[in-house]
Amino acid sequence: TMTECNSYTWNTNGQTYTQTGQYTTVLTNAQGCDSTVTLDLTITQPNTGSETMTECNSYTWNTNGQTYTQSGQYTAVLTNASGCDSTVTLNLTIEIVDITSQPVDQTVVVGNNGQFTVTTSATNPSYQWQSNDGNGWIDLFNAGQYSGTDTDVLTISNVQFGQNNFLYRCIVTSGNCETISSVGRLTIQDNVGLDDINKNIFNVYPNPTSNS
Repeated sequence: TMTECNSYTWNTNGQTYTQTGQYTTVLTNAQGCDSTVTLDLTITQPNTGSETMTECNSYTWNTNGQTYTQSGQYTAVLTNASGCDSTVTLNLTIEIVDITSQPVDQTVVVGNNGQFTVTTSATNPSYQWQSNDGNGWIDLFNAGQYSGTDTDVLTISNVQFGQNNFLYRCIVTSGNCETISSVGRLTIQDNVGLDDINKNIFNVYPNPTSNS
């Protein structure tokens, strides 16, 4: 009695069988009589299967525990319940939202405008700018000082000293995948000088003079 995968070659008669069945061969024994041998054969078959997956950035395949970061076709060979090889094919698409240019820190004089920019190689991206005043990240909308909150360029109009050290970042989305940019810091410069102070409080003398 034999169980084999795909095929079995019977040493008794040298024949190869590829189907389950009962086979006999007649030999001559030591006494010169016919000797009939019966083979009860079970032929089992290997399995094949495939999976198709689309994931963001990377994918860990439970079948073999491997993590893949690139699109491609991958195979794993297992043993099925019948003891035969079982080949599984993974057709994998990895989607990556690649940010090619990150926001950079900005230094802006009070009352002027500030801008943060992000660029991506993703197809048909969408953008969501966020700010953090020290109390956590919040989504920005096109209102008040902010414009371009859903584009690749965020503009902050008429910045005020109270916005010093505010942080800004952008969530870039393409398809079902998203990536968060690095953080840009807004630094506000106070441009108050003599020209901004009531000159009536100053007396400059002697005037004119060529000495100290």
